[in-house]
Amino acid sequence: MGFEIDFMPSGEGSRSSDAISFRYGNLESSDPKQQRVVVIDGGTKASGEALVKHITTYYHTRRVDAVLLTHPDADHASGLTVVIESLEVGALYMHRPWAHAEALHAMITDGRLSVRAVTQKLARSLANVYELDQMAKRRNIPVIEPFAGSLLLNDPALLVLGPDVNYYRDLACEMAELRAEPSTLSGLLQSFTQGAGDALARIKESLGFESETWSDAPGTSPSNNSSAILLFRDRDKSFLFTGDAGVPALTRAADLATTSGIALNTLHGLQVPHHGSRHNISPALLDRIKAPYGLISVCCDSPKHPSPRVTNALKRRGTRTSKTEKQVLSLSDGGVARQGYGAAPEIPFMYDFEE
Repeated sequence: MGFEIDFMPSGEGSRSSDAISFRYGNLESSDPKQQRVVVIDGGTKASGEALVKHITTYYHTRRVDAVLLTHPDADHASGLTVVIESLEVGALYMHRPWAHAEALHAMITDGRLSVRAVTQKLARSLANVYELDQMAKRRNIPVIEPFAGSLLLNDPALLVLGPDVNYYRDLACEMAELRAEPSTLSGLLQSFTQGAGDALARIKESLGFESETWSDAPGTSPSNNSSAILLFRDRDKSFLFTGDAGVPALTRAADLATTSGIALNTLHGLQVPHHGSRHNISPALLDRIKAPYGLISVCCDSPKHPSPRVTNALKRRGTRTSKTEKQVLSLSDGGVARQGYGAAPEIPFMYDFEE
């Protein structure tokens, strides 16, 4: 028994994306029924093709039991079209905002929009998700919404910690800009624009001194906060997949874990959210969510990911962080040795940097 978690190199230019696969079960068996295969996000079309090749080469199967789209951004959804077209898929897990049109209609303040208009606006604004939904229907793949407390594949090993349905509906209103008042997303984009011309700050840190509470960092977008947060548990080891979730979404997930008697400070591994952006995490959250290994999807040419503030904060808390760039980043327990694979370099502590 065991598991293999693989982060594909993914992204275009300076824009990072996520493309993740993992399998668990009896990895030494040649019988595919003795293990399960899961894909989380697909990145670009190219990384979708890389996922297909990786699964067929190293997992020795053409079946994926579950595909999870964490949130509707194109850099997470595009590659999944390749996976669904190329492999046998048991179930697609993703949020379908138009299925909540009636509830969202009751939440919005602009009475000029009918329930049908809300449905159409959601489908247009989230075209990446709608395309996947239609593709799954053509292939008779069930589409299931992953909300907090649910299980992927009805398996206790795959527990969704967020978002809960009410929080998701609130975020969906913001994503589609359904409310009459300016949306959170519009305000967020304005704050980023206003700060775009600011001079870089010189930051000095040490292992024993955390100089920044990150109160100057604006939050992330409603789309990112809608990310499905998945906890994978295999015997005494667990891994938290975070997508692009931000501080409010991760806080809610951590609260649910606490009330459910689940410890997130004894994880084996952690997907550092949103490529290591400082807009998605905080020192207080990192005190609650701890793991000896942190994996980060990031492009080689990314000018801002991962943030040294984030990797430094993780290092202080005992987390060894590594990033994909051009390599497949893997974390396994009881996995089969792969030719050409070796230890991934650790991201060093940065004592002096500009941000």
